[in-house]
Amino acid sequence: LVPAKDFVVPRLAAKLARQMQDAVSLCAGWVPAWVAPALRDCPWAFPLATRELYLTATACGLSRALHAMQRQQAVPAAALPDVRIARIHRDKIRVSRTRILSAAMRGLELYAGQRSVLEVEYYGEAGTGLGPTLE
Repeated sequence: LVPAKDFVVPRLAAKLARQMQDAVSLCAGWVPAWVAPALRDCPWAFPLATRELYLTATACGLSRALHAMQRQQAVPAAALPDVRIARIHRDKIRVSRTRILSAAMRGLELYAGQRSVLEVEYYGEAGTGLGPTLE
């Protein structure tokens, strides 16, 4: 069998990656006409990371696209503490583990139309997010 990486077209993948990292193009919603057909018809020509970059840049909204672009920058956050390209709104719901299915359905009904990150906190448990998870 031939490895999947042998089918990747590096120049085309690099061109698409550069296009998806252009903030002005993302803000204007301008993506070249060749991109969607190329990714649909020849997904093997692009590495997974480049296809994920396209998905994030086009399907998840402008704020998430800019947020993803900001995370990928090589400059450490400590070097530019006051610079922010985009900030994603966060919502938090508290649910009981005994009624998790009904609480999940209710949470999705309430927040499905919003473009925010939905955090789930359980009654009787300490904190949410990455901090308590790593402890």
